[in-house]
Amino acid sequence: MLSQNSTPKIMFSLHIFEALARFTAISSEFFTLSFLVFSINVLLTITGKVFKAGTITGKFYKTHLHQHTVRLLKITLQLIGLSCYALYKLTEYTYNHRREILSTLNTARHQVGNLFTYKSPAPATAPATAPAIQPFYHLATQLQTLTNAQIRQQFSLKARTRKTHLIAYALATV
Repeated sequence: MLSQNSTPKIMFSLHIFEALARFTAISSEFFTLSFLVFSINVLLTITGKVFKAGTITGKFYKTHLHQHTVRLLKITLQLIGLSCYALYKLTEYTYNHRREILSTLNTARHQVGNLFTYKSPAPATAPATAPAIQPFYHLATQLQTLTNAQIRQQFSLKARTRKTHLIAYALATV
């Protein structure tokens, strides 16, 4: 049990704790408000310096760079417009002349393909053959000089095969 003498000591310590709690609450509010004021001051200082730098940069830009930037933008837009127009005209020309372009490309492709194919030399004299085969031999040698497309056209053949097969089909139709 508590004695009579301990009650004033407890009451005194309670008053001290209460005073300390009030002091702590007030000081924490003071530090919080001080920090808020300091933060607002820093933000205002930064904002002011950024504004000043912006006005200086803006004056420099307007005085020295604005005309060049606008001119560069206009030239860029003109180049984009001309490029679009040229692309449109190229597309239109390609579409209108597609058959001629295709035939030119096919001719070039065949010429390049012929550069990489082996052509055996023709024999100097015709070998001796039986009289019944002789007309077919001459026809076969004449067909050998034609292209595949010419052989198909001459004999109305539809098949797209090797030249030797086309010549065999042509000889079979004679």
